Amino acid sequence: MAASTVQAETYPLLYEEFLNQTEVSPKASEVLESYRTNGCEQNQGVRGYRPNIDYEPVFMVAEDTYRRVELTKDGVVAELIQTKGMQCGHLYLDTCGSSGCWSEIVFNGLVYPIKGKPFLLMPEPIYENRSERSIPPLIAWWGYGGACHTQEDEETDPIHTNSPTNCLLTAHYDSKLQRLVFQHDYSLWP
Repeated sequence: MAASTVQAETYPLLYEEFLNQTEVSPKASEVLESYRTNGCEQNQGVRGYRPNIDYEPVFMVAEDTYRRVELTKDGVVAELIQTKGMQCGHLYLDTCGSSGCWSEIVFNGLVYPIKGKPFLLMPEPIYENRSERSIPPLIAWWGYGGACHTQEDEETDPIHTNSPTNCLLTAHYDSKLQRLVFQHDYSLWP
C-alpha cells in the first residue's frame, strides 16, 4: 500500500496565491496592497537594487506576514501584519534592525503602526474561584528605546529597570469601550 503524503504549503507565497487562500479584511488588504505597489511593483529600487536588473519585482509574503487573531470568544478579531517576511523577488522589503521590523495591528477599520513583531499573550486558566468573566488575550510586542517610556514611574517597571532600552508593550480589547486599549498613548494613532 502506498503511503499518501500531504504537501505542506511552501513559503514565500506569491501574493495572489496568498489572497486566494486567506480571508483578509478590506483595511488589512489596503495595507498589504500598499506594500505590494509602493514597496515592490512600483518601487524604483529595493534597498539599493534596481528592478528588472537585479531582481524581478514580484511581491511575495512569508508564513508569518499576516495573522488573524481572536481577541474574544464572541468573535472580536484583530489582524497582525509584519514586514519581516515580505519579499520583492528574492529581496526582502524591510531590513529589520535591533528594534525589529515595521508591523501593523488592524482592528475595526483602523491601522496601528508598531515597530516589532506582534504576538499574543494568553492568560492562564483560573482554577479556583472560577467566574464567568474571562481575561482576554493581549497583543504584545517588544519595544525599544523611546517607545519604552510607558510608565509614570519607570522604576516600578521591572523590565525597564533591568534593561532601560527594552520593554514589553501591549494592547488589549476593552469590551466596554469596544476598542483596543494600549498601555500608553501613541499620539499619531487613530
